[in-house]
Amino acid sequence: MQAQVMKIDIDSFEGSIPVGYDLVEYEKGENPLLEGMILYGFDEVESMGYKNPQHAFVKTDPMDMV
Repeated sequence: MQAQVMKIDIDSFEGSIPVGYDLVEYEKGENPLLEGMILYGFDEVESMGYKNPQHAFVKTDPMDMV
């Protein structure tokens, strides 16, 4: 299984983090899988110091790392 990325507009998003996904913050124009930082909750949004932060839900399969 390949990684799944669901980009979101954090300002208009309502709901919770989908089961099996991580909330990731990354710089606009960068790859959330490679340069993103996992957030442990919505209270950490915009806390990573990015100038133009974007957000996504990312799901990876640990077996892809082997």
